[in-house]
Amino acid sequence: MSQGLKELENIVKDQKELLDETYRQSGSAAPPRKDDRSTGALARDQAQLREQLGKLKGKLGQNMPTGLEPFDRAGEAMGNAQDELGANNADAAVQPETHAIEELQRGMQGLAQALAQSLGGRLAIGGQGDGRDPLGRRRGAMGALSDDNVKVPTEMQLQRARRIQQEIQRRASDPNRERKELDYLERLLKRF
Repeated sequence: MSQGLKELENIVKDQKELLDETYRQSGSAAPPRKDDRSTGALARDQAQLREQLGKLKGKLGQNMPTGLEPFDRAGEAMGNAQDELGANNADAAVQPETHAIEELQRGMQGLAQALAQSLGGRLAIGGQGDGRDPLGRRRGAMGALSDDNVKVPTEMQLQRARRIQQEIQRRASDPNRERKELDYLERLLKRF
């Protein structure tokens, strides 16, 4: 199960990177970067991630007969995202990719709890017996600091970010602005 957690962490990391690139490909995002790939390439990556998840779920099912439902939902969301990317619709792929990440994180939490139970209690590494480090932070899988406080943005938050980015781009393209302000706007755009 601990190997499964490591594999799952890699899938979550790759899915987050795919979401970032899909967001950049969406119509209301910044102009594509030189290194951005086509939505077809993103669809192939999404298919590979879904396949990796399916194989991992098969391995986990041998040791963990219940608690795999989040992985089923994540796989379904990945399939929806893959379909949208295959249809060259990056905007519509953002939502299912976000949902896939949420479900993967739920599944990861359930897997970590199952692993802790199989080891005879909570994973307590370091300072306290409740699974926290000496500074009181919660520990995640394999002693790593938990990232369950990471919030995946909602569609409304993504749309607001797009509007802000568009406004910054509009202002940055105005040649009548002072050089100092244009430099500042360019620095802001690099964060998107």
